[in-house]
Amino acid sequence: MAGGDTLIDDESLIKTIITKLKDEKDFVVEKAIQTLKAIGKKSPSLVTKILTEYAKEITDIPENQDLKDSINDIIKGFVTVEKIEEIVEATEEKRDTGIEEEESKVEDKELELKRKELEIKKKKLELEEKEKELEEIEILEKEKSLKIKEELIEKEKELTQVEIELKQKEIKQKEQDILEAEAKRLGEQLKKLKQNEGKEV
Repeated sequence: MAGGDTLIDDESLIKTIITKLKDEKDFVVEKAIQTLKAIGKKSPSLVTKILTEYAKEITDIPENQDLKDSINDIIKGFVTVEKIEEIVEATEEKRDTGIEEEESKVEDKELELKRKELEIKKKKLELEEKEKELEEIEILEKEKSLKIKEELIEKEKELTQVEIELKQKEIKQKEQDILEAEAKRLGEQLKKLKQNEGKEV
């Protein structure tokens, strides 16, 4: 910045100037403070945001306390108390919004997880129903198969009985044939005997 006429409104350049606050040379630090104050008067929100974020980054380092004090002095140089409160509120609102967004994301994930759990339970129930149906079909098939076996056994028994009856009839027929043949033979013998007796007389 030459003679304070030209103001820098570029975030990367502002961050570069902030790094000069840690310079070992006092006049460099002083020049950086003056420049940041000048830029801050034109773009207070931008400079305050960058300085605040930078202060947060160095907050846990004790030896940076002087640097933090310088940053606070710079901000006070161009920002009124009311403006600081507005910026703080805006930062808190942004943070709260971020928290709400995160909570919303978590809730969405939880809902999605519950939805998936319900889908899994539904699938399990459907699978159990299918298994039950298959078991019932299997039982019916076994009963049908058993019934067919029983019918086959019964038919085999019936066939066996018929075979026995046929055998018995066959045996009786043979016996009948034998008796008839024997009776015929005896009858012929008696006839011959009678004929012979008649000749002798």
